[in-house]
Amino acid sequence: MPIRLPTLAKTLKKSANPSIVAADVPCVLIDEQDAIIANSGQGSELALLWQQRVAPLAALVTRARATGAACDRVELQAGPIFWVTASQSEGGILLIGRDVTVPERMTSALMHSRALLKGLLERACAMAFELDAHGRFRFIAPAEPFDVPSKPWLETPAESFFFSDGRLPGRNPLQALADGVFASVRAVLPGGQRVYLDFDMAVERDDAGEITARTGVVRDVTAEHDRAADARQTTLRLQVESQLTHILNSSESAEHLLERATAALSDIVRADTVWMAAEGDAKAQLLYQYGDTRFDLSAIQAALDTQPGEALVPWPSADHCSALLIPFQRDAGDTSTREGFAVIARDTAQYPWSEPERLLLKSVGATLTAAFLRAKMIDRLSQLSSRDSLTQLLNRRALGDAVNRRLAAHAKVGKAGVLLFIDLDHFKELNDTAGHKAGDQALKEVAQFARDSIRPSDLAGRYGGDEFIIWLDDIDVTAAEEKAQALIDFMPRLRARLSDAPLKLGASVGLCQSRPNLDLDFEALAEKADAALYAAKQHGKGRVIVAGRADEGEGHV
Repeated sequence: MPIRLPTLAKTLKKSANPSIVAADVPCVLIDEQDAIIANSGQGSELALLWQQRVAPLAALVTRARATGAACDRVELQAGPIFWVTASQSEGGILLIGRDVTVPERMTSALMHSRALLKGLLERACAMAFELDAHGRFRFIAPAEPFDVPSKPWLETPAESFFFSDGRLPGRNPLQALADGVFASVRAVLPGGQRVYLDFDMAVERDDAGEITARTGVVRDVTAEHDRAADARQTTLRLQVESQLTHILNSSESAEHLLERATAALSDIVRADTVWMAAEGDAKAQLLYQYGDTRFDLSAIQAALDTQPGEALVPWPSADHCSALLIPFQRDAGDTSTREGFAVIARDTAQYPWSEPERLLLKSVGATLTAAFLRAKMIDRLSQLSSRDSLTQLLNRRALGDAVNRRLAAHAKVGKAGVLLFIDLDHFKELNDTAGHKAGDQALKEVAQFARDSIRPSDLAGRYGGDEFIIWLDDIDVTAAEEKAQALIDFMPRLRARLSDAPLKLGASVGLCQSRPNLDLDFEALAEKADAALYAAKQHGKGRVIVAGRADEGEGHV
């Protein structure tokens, strides 16, 4: 059993010098003239300290002579460390030391390691914590993680710290059942700071398998998350712009270009409705429509006028539907150069517009504008080759191409339309009685009536001579019959405007409804509608006959 230093000191005080020499601890006996009388076998280093008159040791001896005993820590630079007791003895001052070099340096190294570990931990993570079984903080480091003082949060639920807005993630790291990493968890810290965090969680259980604690290390990955989101946004924008550019360069007709661009937009942002509208001297005109939501184009124009230069304008609508408006301007900020706009809407009660979607639509606005302007240019050029010079309706070739495109589109979604084949009754009599100028005027007025009575999505064309065709998109037969009857009812007013002489000028109409995936050809539909028109003329003219009815004479007189 080791001898305690005070006990050993009492023993050596009463012993002769040989006892000091035989001691198994560092001992040195100093006379009144500060000379070393004796030292133990392990006391050589302590003796060296005295010979060098190390200041702490000299001071210790001075105190011992004055008070009878003293003790202190003595260290040589880069040398041994002793804990020394000095006491008066019969021969002088007895120094008994204990070498504490190894334990002190181990303690110092341990403290340095702990400080180093703390520094590494603080640099490697934003926060470390421990939770009790109920999810409350037991420990938080550092003292102010995310610039939030940690002390007030001890013994409080950790969820209220990391998710202060009350929105818990689907995979909640604070409820982890096993060790694991939870990457890029959206968090809202006290004060509203929004961040993305990586949680490295460890779970402790007792012998019964019950969770007793959870420990976690948190790393702030907001910057990495934002960079990745920006990269994804850039990639998506480039893909969309590439797709729109391909559509822009590969579409041969304005309608085809707008149709494909509209379809691309509806797919990209899950839109329920997409409108493309053109602007001119008068009110806005709808060029292409996808979806059934209705908008007041004049009100939209006014809203865009109040926000010049904005690449994206929100537009609330009814039935939980909200739209985003993209102006098509040759020069940003100058509303006088606005050629038109796009209206993109969806049910925002179920799918609110996200910020990435807004940024995407804003960034592709220039490409959409280029596509829209190209569509208008193509339309102007096509009008020179596809319009009837007298009535300005589509000519027979252009009308057939346009209807065939509608039929192909309807085949994909199971929709149907109705083709109206119109022939003016007693038109030759008008030419013979009132002259060809009156005949031309009659054709122009019928064409104008047709334009005024159809929707932007419908088509009207001159088939040849005094024959016209109207295509009514996505409509039932009853509604189509009403439009045909309106034209027949218009003829008496037209006769009165053309001549004071009694005229028989009228109109007969044959209707044929398309059948999705069956009637995919304009000429076939026109032939069926022409047959119904012939039946109308055979049964007295001035009436509407629907193709395929059992009694070909049935119709409106």
